Amino acid sequence: MDFLNRTDLTPQIQNAIQATIRLHQRQRMWFLETSTALVAVPSVETIALPSNFIFMQELLVVQDSANIRLVPNAFDMIRWLNINNTVGLPTRYCLYGTNIHFANIPDSAYPIPCYYLKQLPPLSAPADTNDWLSAASDLVVYGATKLVYQTVIRNMSAAAVFAQLEATHLLELQREGQQHQTLMIRATRF
Repeated sequence: MDFLNRTDLTPQIQNAIQATIRLHQRQRMWFLETSTALVAVPSVETIALPSNFIFMQELLVVQDSANIRLVPNAFDMIRWLNINNTVGLPTRYCLYGTNIHFANIPDSAYPIPCYYLKQLPPLSAPADTNDWLSAASDLVVYGATKLVYQTVIRNMSAAAVFAQLEATHLLELQREGQQHQTLMIRATRF
């Protein structure tokens, strides 16, 4: 969009792009989904979250080649369950700070498959790019344009138009994400 190429508003446009990405980065988008294999340390209640972690989708523990889903709980419940330092196969977890806390405390080095939403590297230079600008470029463009019209130019009617376009593209991305999640055959219109 030509509006975002204005050289007289470069810092404001860059800030608006970053703000739009921050606004939408916690929503489940297929290009933000990732996984990693963590390993529980015997007799240690916690394990560090991945550095690019935003939101947990699923956490498993592997025992005898079986994937067992860990149940999310509140921090106070995990603390209460670990009051006697019971060791064994972890069955529950919570997120606290930058760590995953387990109950039971692991008695072995269990593999911990972790499925989560990741934070993409930030855009710092005008020529930088990431999946936000390829997979969700319309969402970012319309969201940033809306913000510039709202906060810099102060044209609320134009901002409302771009807010509607942003909402429309968000719905399209969510529909596309649902297509990535299903393996069912879809009816085709002819």
